Amino acid sequence: MSHLTFTLLMAILISGAEALLGNRSARERIYLAAYVFLACMMSTLAGGWFMRLVHG
Repeated sequence: MSHLTFTLLMAILISGAEALLGNRSARERIYLAAYVFLACMMSTLAGGWFMRLVHG
């Protein structure tokens, strides 16, 4: 499994699990899942750029 596939899979699983926790409406669950997924992707992207800047 490539790094990109694994990262996408983990982001989907984490966002889905986070959205299922708590007492929320369906609309709030979808919003939260999308927010957490995008946050995971943005933090991965930022971390990759940071490592590139540090290591060259």
